[in-house]
Amino acid sequence: MHWGLRVAARRSDRPRLRRCLALAEALERKGRPVRFFIDEPSTHWPDIGSRLPNWQPEPEPTDARALLAAVAAGEIEACVFDGDAFDTRCIERAANYVLSVEIDEAHRQPSGHVIVNPGLTADPARYALPPDCVLCGVGFAPLRRSLGDARHAAQLRLANDAAAQPADRLLVTLDTAESTEGTALVLDALSLIPKRGVVIVILDSRAPQLDAVMRRVTAMEAVMAEIDVDDLCDYYQASDLVIGDGGDLLLERMCCGTPSISLATTEQQQQSIARAAAAGATVDGGAVWSQGKVTLAQPILELMADGDGRRRVAKAGIDLVDALGADRTAEALIDLHQRLGAG
Repeated sequence: MHWGLRVAARRSDRPRLRRCLALAEALERKGRPVRFFIDEPSTHWPDIGSRLPNWQPEPEPTDARALLAAVAAGEIEACVFDGDAFDTRCIERAANYVLSVEIDEAHRQPSGHVIVNPGLTADPARYALPPDCVLCGVGFAPLRRSLGDARHAAQLRLANDAAAQPADRLLVTLDTAESTEGTALVLDALSLIPKRGVVIVILDSRAPQLDAVMRRVTAMEAVMAEIDVDDLCDYYQASDLVIGDGGDLLLERMCCGTPSISLATTEQQQQSIARAAAAGATVDGGAVWSQGKVTLAQPILELMADGDGRRRVAKAGIDLVDALGADRTAEALIDLHQRLGAG
């Protein structure tokens, strides 16, 4: 008997898929094999198969209706819906058979039996559910287990570094399949900074503005682009400073002990960035749609020159995120599933 994991189709970007894979890996380690129901192209499947030993790919991309059919046929004992993948009817129908879980970060009121909200702004009191059915906060962030090793290495590095040097290796991770507006803004700001060192820009091949951004990259000295990177861990560890967004990647770079300036690319990200900045775990760079290249260049320049400041930001991020959230979430879900008499 499998657990079914429904992954968002319209927002199945790489960070989102990695989050779902991390939870699936944790469930598999605890004896709960997972079937993915995802209506994205089969190019995603090899990555899933290489990470889950019991994975048997569906013959075709599948959707929520296929998941419910598997539930009705007795093939699935519990459903996990990624936050952008659920619709209320599917959750209600799934609840007639099994425990249903939603992973949500969009500040709305989902309808599952159990809510997992790993966001920095997560508030258990806002959900109309018993406290033990609400798994809130970064302690439940389903990050890849490999980030735990990166976190430990960062702790050792911070403890042993005699003096933090000025930053000369920058990483830019703002691009999505929908927009490169943030990346273009950062590149414009970096063009105002002399002696900025080497800059690596992570880009998504599906972005409609990709060609325009690549023209900026090739026109700038010591700026290089990497396309469709699945795992940023090595890039974080090789960087002195990251300029990124406020989504899942913010938690990843905090866990890796990489100091960052965070730009909001959605309204929801503004709260998470503000919360992380209040804890000293990132620098709030403002919102992409209201920020200018001149004002953004200033905090970049300041943090590049401030080695001690970057060290403080890195340590605060490590203190907030420990890379054990996937296991905590899996354990809690299995426990609740058993207590509700469904397993």
